[in-house]
Amino acid sequence: MGKPQSNSILSLLLLVFFAGGGWLLAAWIKKPRQATAVIASTAGTQGNQPGVFAADAHAVLSLETVNGREIDELLARYGSGSSELHLLAAPLFEKWAAVNPADAATAGLALCRTHTPDLLPQFLTTLGAQEKCDPVKLLTALPHGPQHEPALAALAAALGNRGHIVILQEISALARSDRTLFLREWHHGRAQSDAPAAGASAAAMTDADDREAALAGCLLALAAADPEAALRDAAMRADFPLIAASAFRSWLPRDANSAWKYVTSRTGDPRIADLCKALLQAEIPRRRFSETLPEIQSLLTRHFPGGPPMELLAVIITGLTGESTLIGQKFVESLAGGIGPGSLQTPATVLLFDALCLTDPAAAWRLAGAIVQKEGAKDFRDKNTWTSALSRRDATPAQRLAAGFPDFTDMTNLALHWLESDAATAISTFTAPGVQAPLQRLVVETALSPNGAAIPLPNLLQWAGLQPAHVAHTIEAVAADKK
Repeated sequence: MGKPQSNSILSLLLLVFFAGGGWLLAAWIKKPRQATAVIASTAGTQGNQPGVFAADAHAVLSLETVNGREIDELLARYGSGSSELHLLAAPLFEKWAAVNPADAATAGLALCRTHTPDLLPQFLTTLGAQEKCDPVKLLTALPHGPQHEPALAALAAALGNRGHIVILQEISALARSDRTLFLREWHHGRAQSDAPAAGASAAAMTDADDREAALAGCLLALAAADPEAALRDAAMRADFPLIAASAFRSWLPRDANSAWKYVTSRTGDPRIADLCKALLQAEIPRRRFSETLPEIQSLLTRHFPGGPPMELLAVIITGLTGESTLIGQKFVESLAGGIGPGSLQTPATVLLFDALCLTDPAAAWRLAGAIVQKEGAKDFRDKNTWTSALSRRDATPAQRLAAGFPDFTDMTNLALHWLESDAATAISTFTAPGVQAPLQRLVVETALSPNGAAIPLPNLLQWAGLQPAHVAHTIEAVAADKK
């Protein structure tokens, strides 16, 4: 699985080499998404002083032993969760695991969970590779919440890669979903280092669900080594989409022409939609999606003469809008019954709106306005048309249209994403004169909510005092209701 310390230390060396991490840090590191546009906290900003980051980076690279003191010092300078702390802490945690794995597995994990949770999978991969770490203790120390599954998968793969078989007898108490994930990733890691041993372990599983999970891990490893063989062997499995995604991520960098030819040749294949989706999702990070548009359109025409399925359209529209809002809009316009001279009320428009919420919230706002202004259209933006959150979550684009689109839940989704990327513009737009009162309250309440942007109320009120009267009035009214 590679040397555990190489990636983070190489990244740090690059930053030190280029101007001590100045302009390159801003260009190369994607900062955590947060509502920084609205009066950020001033805690932990000593690291912003000239030369401090470069000095810290040099110090981190020269350390031979590590304990919690170094992390505490970085916390004081950069603040919990900052991108600078994330970059500097990564090699520290890896060195800590290498020189003192027992201490790293306790004090180190606690610090990582609290201040750099995104590093947990990487840290657990390093810890899992250490013979002196107790895998059972690592398993019980896993976090809850969004980092739980990535952390569990990383630990399982590391233990599998080093052939730690005993742990398989210690996971009976795990929930079914966790047990499935652990067995899959353990066998994935094991198959990367010893495929015959992984296959024998999977075949020996007496529980049918356990055996299927273990076989999936073996197929994931095969997908990297022989993508076509993995696709063939997984054709009748329920987890075929997962195997296909892994296969094309490995296949495209090695031989993109063969990968495209394989999918193009599969006319009549019952898994063709899954194959196309996996191929295109793997292409998104590799090439400008607009460059592949002729190939995509040829693929769609060949395999879906009646029009592509929604799940495939969602991948294409998301990829295109991620590159350019205009390109994404033009693609939707090119679809039968799409935007343009026809109605805006089409399933493809729903997909376009969802994609724009992520990539260009201002364009999503304009699209929502254009939809409700069409002749004969009804405006549901300030109304919730769903009886339950579950029904809304599972609704197809066509069902969302039938229920009333865009509605209050759609605008909530827009507000959440816009606040993450540009809180000031989001609040100013939603609280503009003429916007329905429920939407004005929505953006402010979402800005303050711990499940939303989580902007501290004093910070938001301070910012409001510098804004036009109508913006300040809305924020102050919502704040008064919360007191």
